[in-house]
Amino acid sequence: MQERENDYMRETDGWEPSDSILQKKICRMVEDTYPYLKNFPKAERHDLTAEIKRLQYSMVELTVEVDNHHRKTALEKLDTQNKQLKKLVRLAFRLRFLAPKSYERWSALLKEIGQIIGGRINEKAR
Repeated sequence: MQERENDYMRETDGWEPSDSILQKKICRMVEDTYPYLKNFPKAERHDLTAEIKRLQYSMVELTVEVDNHHRKTALEKLDTQNKQLKKLVRLAFRLRFLAPKSYERWSALLKEIGQIIGGRINEKAR
């Protein structure tokens, strides 16, 4: 049984065929950046870390809404949350909770996600 699940994960990379690129990117960001949050000071785990996690999970939820209902308002909310997350990640870096390489990687992911969201918003405007 376990072997069958591992084969599925290797074949599909863990994604459903119906998942959008945006959804995959955001989920990948959550997976890739989760270890960074474990290195935050204990005092921040219930504040800044919790807020970053909340925003990331909310972004995952919004991608489902965007993909299923194609709502421009959901895209705009997703864009706002991406910008909020960028600000919190920058703050974490300035407070020295993130190493420079971690910050660069996370910022690059957020920028890429922002470009995809912007493209989808422009596509809806037409």
